[in-house]
Amino acid sequence: MLIVPGILGFGLVIYSTHWGAGWLYDSFEYIASAQNLAATGKLGFPTDITGIEPLTHYPPLFSLLLGLFEAVGLNMLSHVQYLNALLFSTTIILLGVTIYWMTASEGFALLGAVLGSISPVMLNVHSWALSEPLYLTLSISSILFLAKFLKKDQFSWLILAATFSGLAIMTRYVGVSLVISGSIGILIFPGLIESRKRRIILTFCTISLLPLLIWTIRNSLITNTLYDRSFGLNEITAKNLSTLASTLLTWFIPEVIVRNQIKEITAVLFGLLVLGTGYYLWTKDRSKSTHSLMKSLDASGSLFYFHGFYILIYPAVVITAKQWLDPVIGLTDRMLSPLFISLLVLMISGLHVLWSSSKKIDRVLVSTFCLYLVVLFSLESLPLIRRFHTQGVNTARRVMVRSTLAPLVTQLAQDGVVYTNSLTWYYLWTGKPANPVELLIIKTPEKPQPIYVVIFPTAPVPPSYKQALNQLSGKVQLWQEDPTVAIYRYRQ
Repeated sequence: MLIVPGILGFGLVIYSTHWGAGWLYDSFEYIASAQNLAATGKLGFPTDITGIEPLTHYPPLFSLLLGLFEAVGLNMLSHVQYLNALLFSTTIILLGVTIYWMTASEGFALLGAVLGSISPVMLNVHSWALSEPLYLTLSISSILFLAKFLKKDQFSWLILAATFSGLAIMTRYVGVSLVISGSIGILIFPGLIESRKRRIILTFCTISLLPLLIWTIRNSLITNTLYDRSFGLNEITAKNLSTLASTLLTWFIPEVIVRNQIKEITAVLFGLLVLGTGYYLWTKDRSKSTHSLMKSLDASGSLFYFHGFYILIYPAVVITAKQWLDPVIGLTDRMLSPLFISLLVLMISGLHVLWSSSKKIDRVLVSTFCLYLVVLFSLESLPLIRRFHTQGVNTARRVMVRSTLAPLVTQLAQDGVVYTNSLTWYYLWTGKPANPVELLIIKTPEKPQPIYVVIFPTAPVPPSYKQALNQLSGKVQLWQEDPTVAIYRYRQ
């Protein structure tokens, strides 16, 4: 039954990415490194037509996976959206399986999977040529395998959970949150003696973190830095925290309401949470222990702990990384999307608990809230899907779709040497490297071949290329132009 929302999610991603997956600088490093790996065996991306820079800033697994497809002849520059769609379908099915393990309810498992497949957050994340789709599949798998180990007490499930956790870390560094939340969940899980818990945690952490250790040593030898990042204290501002809260709230509340009333909404939601918890505890049999209460929510015995701690640990790791390693980390849907999975799992499981009370008022409230989520997700996803399908996912794709000069830009590299103000956009259009336009000022090619300067005026790059064009005044002549790209010829 879960295959139906899985197929739905697959189809929606393919429809949304009709013109190709969204493209950022991160996408360039991932895909260019994959193509270079398939061509030369070296994991790195071009900085100009001759130089290759090793991949160090990002973890390698996504590029390695893309490189496998490149090696068998698939151009992932134009086909990565199919991988994203497959990963989305897999994540949706695993989401349904997780909820079923927690509730033993096919209906609520199907509801959770359907909500995941039509969520604007998930559809947006899976429409970009980035590593988040792979991370989501690996992380939810790791948590499932760890819960399976605690339920079946079979060591092979622990090895599998740790392996997937390690793979998740090698997809996104923030995957260390899986190791932390998993270790805490094991530590407090009843039914295991303390000495055995320590051995399990040690095994889980060792297997999970070993690939990261090897990758860290490799990067340190290449760059003498920690993942090509500088360690130092960066201020976390009130605006950062407001953005975090706003992002989370817009997942379940219409954005038009959240935009101008975030403080009031946060206060109301906190009050409703307190009142709802109090109501639940008052109406339930108060003689039940806390463990019994958790067990009624979680038929598998541990998934509640893992997803609950993950919701707390994941944002803490993200904020810590932003504060000490990378101040440009955004607290957006893309970065926080793993939280959506865990929040949806616990939310649907909690609704099942209320539904199981058999009280009419509880069932009316549950039915109303479920209908609200379906309507909200549908209304917010439809315009997103329509815009992506007709215009392209982001500026890079949109510009490429609209340009009448795209075929000519692709041909230039075969005719001569190309300089550009955006190496990433040129690579997206052509699949080929180019030189930074600033380099043309420093050194002119010695070979007597045509030289072209390709300028993307809307590319999000520093305006230094304008200074370069001014310095080249009299040496370059505008040849072809449309609203999206300008092509200059260099006079030798």
